[in-house]
Amino acid sequence: MKKFIPAALVVAAIASGCATQPTPNKKPMQQSTIDQLKGPIPLNMLIPERNGVATTYFAQDSSAAGAQYGLIGALTTSIIDGIANASPAEIASTNVNLIAKTIKGDELINQAYAALVANKSNAPTNLNLVFSAPTPAPAKSKKATTPDGLNVEVNYRLRSDMSGFYVYATATLNMKGVVYTSPYKASKPDNSGKVYENNFHYYSEQLEIPVKPQSEIDAKVAEIKAAANKNGVAPKRGSPELARMADKIKQAKEPYTQKEIADKLVSQWLANDGEKLKAEIKSAHEFIATQLYKDLTRFDVPDYKGADTVIETLANGRVIKILGNGVNAGVVQSEPKNFATGVLGNVVVYAESEEKEKPKAKTRKKAK
Repeated sequence: MKKFIPAALVVAAIASGCATQPTPNKKPMQQSTIDQLKGPIPLNMLIPERNGVATTYFAQDSSAAGAQYGLIGALTTSIIDGIANASPAEIASTNVNLIAKTIKGDELINQAYAALVANKSNAPTNLNLVFSAPTPAPAKSKKATTPDGLNVEVNYRLRSDMSGFYVYATATLNMKGVVYTSPYKASKPDNSGKVYENNFHYYSEQLEIPVKPQSEIDAKVAEIKAAANKNGVAPKRGSPELARMADKIKQAKEPYTQKEIADKLVSQWLANDGEKLKAEIKSAHEFIATQLYKDLTRFDVPDYKGADTVIETLANGRVIKILGNGVNAGVVQSEPKNFATGVLGNVVVYAESEEKEKPKAKTRKKAK
């Protein structure tokens, strides 16, 4: 059974007239934290609630508009939304299942961990990180407890039109008994054990949206006309056959549908055993490993009303920067040249589970 999970959205709610100054989500490393750390610190990879590469789509939600008309309005908008969202949901679920055949979730965890290990020479020595075989821990299980250590969770998303790929990682340093003093404002000591937190965003190169070429249109129109002719004679004027032919020709001249665009782009991602997608994943893992270790040495405090800071520009034009505004201030982001935002959908779709529930064997009571 397919499962559709709303994408996580970060929203800063600021009450009108509230005197409290909002602060970024990042918990920057502090010297007072370093002074309290003792003993080796393990590196833990956390398993997301759902693992593997996901796809997204924009879901229509008219519930607010229908609420004013009571139960009838709610039922009506629910039906309308269901019809509107059926096609995007099917496109997303079909393509995510295709991707899952090439990119496995467990492999992604191991690859992300391997990148962190490969770059361990850049890890801060004062943290005394311990690297061993990855022992993934569940990140959002009700029974799970956050383990002590440097915890890293990575998520993977394809954009709603399948043109781009987005990877985001959350890193936290959790150490019981270590007290965190917030550098943002005067506050009580934080005894939660979380003494560092930040996010790392990686955006892939964006594939070009395919446009139907005139040669394809001409070929399809010729095919339609040939199929409509009988013994070399075109349909008569005013006949139903001519009307059907005209309708098919009109459709042939229409731009690619959402499904056709998604199918073509997913084919590009998965060509040559997923070569393009795997290359972006590898680049994302390298970015996360490199920038996480650097960020653990930054004691500067992000400014909610600050500005972005470019820290590196690669030869291919890719920019690595620290975001400097709002709740995401302090987040480290890698984006391609001519980067365009706003393409991720508001619903996340994961591949169907390969594990099917086995039917229970029927037992017969023995006759006494």
